[in-house]
Amino acid sequence: MDMGPVVVMMLPQSMELEIPTARRFGRHRGSVPWGLKPRDSRLGALNFGALIFGALIPWALVLWGCSVETSSGVEPSSQNRPAAAAGEGQSQESPSVPLDEAQKETQRGKGLVTVEQLKVKIEAIYPHDPTAFTQGLVWDGGVLYESTGLYGKSSLRQVDPTTGRVLHRKALDPNLFGEGLALVEDRLVQLTWKAGVAFAYDLATLEVIDEFGYNGEGWGLAYDQGRLLMSDGSSRITYRDPQDFRWRSTLEIRHQGRPMVDLNELEFAEGDLYANVWGQERILRIDPENGVVNAVIDASGLLEEREKTMVDVLNGIAYDPLSKTFWLTGKFWPKMFQVTFVPVEATEMSSGG
Repeated sequence: MDMGPVVVMMLPQSMELEIPTARRFGRHRGSVPWGLKPRDSRLGALNFGALIFGALIPWALVLWGCSVETSSGVEPSSQNRPAAAAGEGQSQESPSVPLDEAQKETQRGKGLVTVEQLKVKIEAIYPHDPTAFTQGLVWDGGVLYESTGLYGKSSLRQVDPTTGRVLHRKALDPNLFGEGLALVEDRLVQLTWKAGVAFAYDLATLEVIDEFGYNGEGWGLAYDQGRLLMSDGSSRITYRDPQDFRWRSTLEIRHQGRPMVDLNELEFAEGDLYANVWGQERILRIDPENGVVNAVIDASGLLEEREKTMVDVLNGIAYDPLSKTFWLTGKFWPKMFQVTFVPVEATEMSSGG
């Protein structure tokens, strides 16, 4: 690991130092034993001053090293991710203020853009298995593929979208908790929550044909034109290699300049990335190139009030490019919704709708 120029300090003969190495992305904590011996024990007082001064230098380099994000291709460990600040993910909406072009350009440079306000328009409602703890949803060839969670109940399913009937089901090991799902060319790839393993399935048979390891938790997964993106519940999205699942890079998702945590199920549509936010009835539309949220979709009101008492959170987004509609559901939801996203009228925004 590059620590910059090496500072050699003289220490008393009886003293050895063990100094932690710099923690950079992808590196684990370690230690470097320093057993430097002074050449002349008569320099005791001078050595002590050198000790104090010299001991500060490596720690300065540590702070400097941690501030530099590398692109070495080494996957960051989950222990090295910064903790989310209290209240992140519950960002308050800023009032809409007209901007001239110069102001807009300045805001784009800071990750601040005009965020479009959209809402869900229901096109059709279909049955959904109310025992399915939905974690991932994919549309392909007129059928839905669904990843479900919970220990002892996790599965990969092929589902008839109009009847909700499960056409094919592949159960996971009872010790695994199913998570996000993506169609990667001719394979389905399914994450697990805390096991650090992803499975690749043959699309036709749902038989496991490969598996991959990764650090940290698995939440959501999406694929589009060679880009495989994964969420872990933080504000960061990881780009992975579609073939071997190796870490490529990390992108922080920001809404009006603030990190957005609890990013869950993911879906690509028309070049944009869509994300459920855990525990919220809204969906984010994200620019996958810079991580900036450019639209917020209000998905509240899909279920009736009496239905909400028997279900868990909104989760599951699939996109049908032929009809240009989205399929939405949630954990234990009895319904599947085929929807489009439409602008919120100015009157609705001003009245808080």
